[in-house]
Amino acid sequence: MMHQMGFCEEWITLIIRCITSVKYTLVTKGKNREEFQPARGLRQGDPLSPYLFLIYAESFSRLLDKMKREEKILGTRVGRSNISITHLFFADDCMLFGEVSTDGANHMKAIINKYEAISGQKGWKIITQPDCLLARVMKAKYFPKGDCMSARVGSYLSYTWRSIWGARCLLKEGIGWRIGNGQSVNIWNDAWLPGVENGRVQCQQINIRYSMVSDLIDRDAVTWKHEEIRSLFGEEQMQRIVAIPLANIGLQDALVWRGDNTGIYTAKKGYKWRNIIETPNIHQNSLTKFYKRFWDIKVPSKIRMHLWRVAKKYMPFLFNLKIHRLVNNTLCPVCQRNPFIIFCSDL
Repeated sequence: MMHQMGFCEEWITLIIRCITSVKYTLVTKGKNREEFQPARGLRQGDPLSPYLFLIYAESFSRLLDKMKREEKILGTRVGRSNISITHLFFADDCMLFGEVSTDGANHMKAIINKYEAISGQKGWKIITQPDCLLARVMKAKYFPKGDCMSARVGSYLSYTWRSIWGARCLLKEGIGWRIGNGQSVNIWNDAWLPGVENGRVQCQQINIRYSMVSDLIDRDAVTWKHEEIRSLFGEEQMQRIVAIPLANIGLQDALVWRGDNTGIYTAKKGYKWRNIIETPNIHQNSLTKFYKRFWDIKVPSKIRMHLWRVAKKYMPFLFNLKIHRLVNNTLCPVCQRNPFIIFCSDL
């Protein structure tokens, strides 16, 4: 994030050192106790915390302001003046304002996706450069016994880790393996097929005789085992696999970004990948046309919003409250017999 905002490498290194070297002490009965180093980064109340948060919030604010200048989001007017507000930030909360329309929602979603892609750039650095200072700090604090992609969000997390963890889904979709010797890549679980499609092989039955990609490579001839691959995955997937070059069997497997030929992740590529993956789903969604017509209904906006909340099950009926585990009993509080959804039939 700080790279994106133009901070120099020396400054970023200095900030990370400040985070990793912090120590605290507790004052009990007027006496300072022994110092200790936190295991999960800076705590709330640390003098440095609000400044780090402001860096992330400022980048998000700039994205929103840019879209407003391009008139892609309108915000909400304040009184009868021409002043419009697109967002309000308070502490670690964010409130966004925009036009109630499909285009307005898509533009707002695009901003969030772009911000997520920027956060994903840090996640990419942790995965591909595990020995860098950022990766070592994050691993020591949040996933000491695992890796970034399988780590849990945890508690008392820093804003940096929360942003990286939130971009994990994007990285999982786009990261794949570039095959070298095939000894580090699992045939059935890892994404190693080229292209923007699903990088994992599709197979109804898993043959336990083959586990790693190296089992599909003839090491002496440095070629793929065509017949075994055809029998395991069929002709179509075989063509995708044998198209993977095997220039040097001694070359190690490497994690790459599957979005283009360079194999390197950037925020721009992550944003483009998100659009490629999500756009077909948006067009194929049968509810898209329904909601487009729904928001065009000529009724007061309060009625439209009420109907939308009913359709999305956001109204606090007992049935909906039970879905969110806020109540256990959905029977009518009067008759105690009928399920109470909107009104009781006995009343």
